[in-house]
Amino acid sequence: MKKIMVLIMTLVFCVSGFSLVTAADTKQPLPQGSIVLQKETADVTGDGVKDYIQLLGQKFDNTSPYMKSIYLLVNETLIKFPKDSDGGYDPKFVLKDFNGDKIPDIFVSSETGGSGGIMYYHIYSLKGGKVKLLFSPTPDSALNITGSFQDNYKVNLLIQQTNTTYTLDFSSRKSEYEDPQLNLYKNGKLLRKGVVSTDYYGLLTPIDVDKDGVYEIQGIQAVWGIVHVDTLAQVTSTWKWVKDKWKVIKVDVSQVGDTLKSITSDQDLQKTMLSNIMALAKKGKIINCEFPVKTTVIEDVEKKWGQPNKTEWIPAAKGTYTTFSKQNIVFGFNKGSQIFEARSFDGTLGKINLSTVKEVFGKPAYDVKSGGQEIIGYTAGSDYKILLVFPQPTKSIANPYMDHYSVLYAKGTVNMMADDPGRQW
Repeated sequence: MKKIMVLIMTLVFCVSGFSLVTAADTKQPLPQGSIVLQKETADVTGDGVKDYIQLLGQKFDNTSPYMKSIYLLVNETLIKFPKDSDGGYDPKFVLKDFNGDKIPDIFVSSETGGSGGIMYYHIYSLKGGKVKLLFSPTPDSALNITGSFQDNYKVNLLIQQTNTTYTLDFSSRKSEYEDPQLNLYKNGKLLRKGVVSTDYYGLLTPIDVDKDGVYEIQGIQAVWGIVHVDTLAQVTSTWKWVKDKWKVIKVDVSQVGDTLKSITSDQDLQKTMLSNIMALAKKGKIINCEFPVKTTVIEDVEKKWGQPNKTEWIPAAKGTYTTFSKQNIVFGFNKGSQIFEARSFDGTLGKINLSTVKEVFGKPAYDVKSGGQEIIGYTAGSDYKILLVFPQPTKSIANPYMDHYSVLYAKGTVNMMADDPGRQW
């Protein structure tokens, strides 16, 4: 009877043209302003009666397509997504049986908007009306891939789950890897430690491998080298739900061809990196960091990364700053724990020089020389600003390379109680 009532009430809202969800749809309290992103009817509980499934979203603001939170509403059951993997762009769901109980599970995907085209994926089972999370973006849900550069332009990759090593030959990139600016190879000899990095899934797809009606999942991860655009390999893994957990049943490693051919010079490489920096800044993010300013509190970072190596109050910067040495990142946050600034000290930034920044971004809106540094600033959308820090130019080094940069949410430094207007830059 409850299912029938929910269906009737929802149909009334649809016919009336409303997209907002109200408390009348469920006994659960709903976030203010939730909207219906997708809806479908199917028996996902296994009682033979169709359930009404809705994917709900709560917008970050009225001008952005980004959903700061998403929810599943199945009849009267409201499902909140894990905090670390909530929200995203263009959320959607499909119904497939993944655990072999002959009942469709709910497979939800959303785009993070970060570099590398990373996606969030979740799979929920509702057998017997009980909510069970079968899959979420955790370190164990993807392949653990480690690797390093070797002499003669070789790269070794190790898949931890299968204990299998792959050796890839990138002799075709000799001219790029021998570039003195990279300081990576000289005459085929490795000059410094070169560790490769791996993205989370850029794509995860339901696939019925053995055509038995029970779906496996197939994920694709990118492996990259000196910078994110230096893609080395694409690793495809297939996983099957076995005895209440996911088991890898197949791994394919495909070497990516001459990706760096499009980067014909050091300046082209810098421009590619700067384009990525600006695109992320418009979302409040810095490179290689999942935590945006404005919408993240410092406790979220500590929960995932642990305690910082250093914490100090910096009056001139209007906040408390914490250093996470392993990640080469520093966060500034206010008394409400809101992160208003994220600073990146990533080693790849040392490849970007001052003149190229000004060529790509134009005349800075902010340009200050102080304490042996030149700090230039640009706006990144309506909410954020970028501050790029260089050693101050000298006669001998007229075009210095970047030391670090930050993305600032200046409104987060305002203190109305103390009549402090906060920072502009």
